[in-house]
Amino acid sequence: GYFWNVIEPVLGAMVYVWVFTIIRASEPDWILSVLIGFGMIGGFNTGVRHAMTPRADEGGLRIERVRARALAISRILGIFMDSIFASSGVAIACLLMGANPTGVLLLPLFNFLLAISTFSIFSVLTPMSLKIPDIVPIVNLSGLVMFFVSPVLYPLSFTSGLHRELSLYNPLCYFMEPIRLLSGAGEDIKLLIPE
Repeated sequence: GYFWNVIEPVLGAMVYVWVFTIIRASEPDWILSVLIGFGMIGGFNTGVRHAMTPRADEGGLRIERVRARALAISRILGIFMDSIFASSGVAIACLLMGANPTGVLLLPLFNFLLAISTFSIFSVLTPMSLKIPDIVPIVNLSGLVMFFVSPVLYPLSFTSGLHRELSLYNPLCYFMEPIRLLSGAGEDIKLLIPE
């Protein structure tokens, strides 16, 4: 249930922190950066999951007439709850590691905004997923691609060349780097395109 939504990103992040700590000596800012990245990729995946699971018949009996507004509000509330729960465990872990409370408190809000943005973008594919159900696993792979291609496990300053150029046009970076700055996990926001 919701407890798993809270604890899963923290456990996943801690596995990677443990693995990368063994591989290289890491500093606390880098560990905070990984935790924040895991929290934010959870928001991305929440948006994709909600966009690719259409629920036109949710709520009420089939003989009842349900307003579209009620369906839209329930969908947004579902995205809100999933994204907040997905980032709350990461926020608590960041606080325990000494992160700036301002950034940690904004992490769930930014995660919700990322989830809503992702949902809005991927909702364009919802009608296609009803006609071609095989497209859903392909779209779900976008979360895995974003995980490894985007600066999730590493800050933006670790990228260079073409990888950095592509990352500068990746919307995920514009949600992640401000939280890293406000949490004290880095100042790579200066590398983003200001416009």
